[in-house]
Amino acid sequence: MLGHISMWLRLLGYDTLFEIDADDTYLLELAMKTERILITRDVELSKRAKQRNIKVILLDNISHERQIAIIINELNLRRFPDPEHSRCVHCNGILEKVKKEYVLNRVPSKVYEYHDTFWVCTSCNQVYYVGKHWKNIMKFFESVNYILKNEL
Repeated sequence: MLGHISMWLRLLGYDTLFEIDADDTYLLELAMKTERILITRDVELSKRAKQRNIKVILLDNISHERQIAIIINELNLRRFPDPEHSRCVHCNGILEKVKKEYVLNRVPSKVYEYHDTFWVCTSCNQVYYVGKHWKNIMKFFESVNYILKNEL
């Protein structure tokens, strides 16, 4: 499954669809109709996409860091996330910066107390902020960038 890949790409700010349990024909039609790049580990799906002139990236069953590094390298994408340009990791919606008061009673009191900057997804209303988890996100992208610099 490439669900984690869509999450990382959304953090980087890219409009990303992830269709679980979709059949190959549907995925090919969706990619053509929406002019999207198909990212897959399915060799046969990759071949069918190429036959239809759909841009495709075929990934091996390797680490998420290496998969993201390959995608960034292939598509020349930004290398680190910026909360000002990220998308909702859950639904792919656009994040909008909101006043702190807007998230009162929507986040834990300690989060509200220690943070001043918040974003809300315009589609699903998920609240985002740069908390302790951001260190892990940046650590992931540091690994990705190490791969980009030293292995690709």
